[in-house]
Amino acid sequence: MSIVTCSLTAFGDDAEDPTRPGYDIIVQALSGLMSVTGHPGGEPTKVGVALLDVICGLFAANAILVALVERDRTGRGRRVAVSLFDASVAALVNQGANHLLGGTVPTALGNAHPNIVPYQLFHAEDRSFILAAGNDRLFERTCGVIGRPDLVDDPRFTTNEARVRHRDVLVPILEEAFATRPASSWLSALAAAGVPVAPVRSIDEVFTSPEGGRALQPVDDPVRGTLRLIADPIRVDGERLPSRRPPPRLGEHTQEILRELEA
Repeated sequence: MSIVTCSLTAFGDDAEDPTRPGYDIIVQALSGLMSVTGHPGGEPTKVGVALLDVICGLFAANAILVALVERDRTGRGRRVAVSLFDASVAALVNQGANHLLGGTVPTALGNAHPNIVPYQLFHAEDRSFILAAGNDRLFERTCGVIGRPDLVDDPRFTTNEARVRHRDVLVPILEEAFATRPASSWLSALAAAGVPVAPVRSIDEVFTSPEGGRALQPVDDPVRGTLRLIADPIRVDGERLPSRRPPPRLGEHTQEILRELEA
């Protein structure tokens, strides 16, 4: 057999109950993702989109491609299978390793990172922004921007390991500093110092930004006119894939499908 097939299930072929439904939010709960999402002391929180469905689909696409490459070499087909649960557990990445290798039970930290400090959301005078000072050099630059070079030599903050242990002391110091000026001022100063930062955009801000605008694709619709849709993110030789057809209207293909069934 040279056929490549793919099976997507909720919990895998060896599940105790193969008929158990696997809605994204159910697996967000069962995989532990919800336990590390949300704010400390708050209730577990789902991700704002059905992210695990997407991740599972990406794993499946990769598995199919691997099987197709093998078939080109050997002529042999494969049945590949991915379960929503397995893909979701694999997506725990560092949080899973923190438990399996580090012996800890990860908990929700809001917008903070379990292994890096400062790497989280901060509040400026007017709005929130993300600071990702992912190493000692970037932390030193951050301290220079806020006018606190003394923090670099504080033994509680000299290494990332120390900063993780003393995050409850360091984060309020940084919050106090960032609250004194608008976010645009901090974003400009930190970016000029080479520190990764970003505003927390609303969805409308995303699509009015230069990069957000480039992620859109106009698609002509004979009834609704030109639609602005999110483009396929894949580029081939620098070019986006050809424009897709517009989303079908309710009942648009009903008669066509019925004719096929009658044939």
